[in-house]
Amino acid sequence: VRERLKAYHAQTAPLIAYYDGQAVLQTIDAMGLIADIRRALGRIVAGVAACRVQTTSCAGGARA
Repeated sequence: VRERLKAYHAQTAPLIAYYDGQAVLQTIDAMGLIADIRRALGRIVAGVAACRVQTTSCAGGARA
C-alpha cells in the first residue's frame, strides 16, 4: 500500500492541479448514493460528448 500511495502522490495527484489549471477538471462527490454518483458522472460525460461535436472550446471547470 505504501508503494501505491507513493506512486499516487508522484504520478496521479499532480494531474489534478494540471487539469484544474487548464480549466477542464471535473469532480464529483463520490460519497453519496450510487444513483446520485452515476447521475453526476453521466452529466459530466454528456457535457464532454457535447463539446466534442462543437467547434468551439468547452473548457470549464464546472463541478457536478
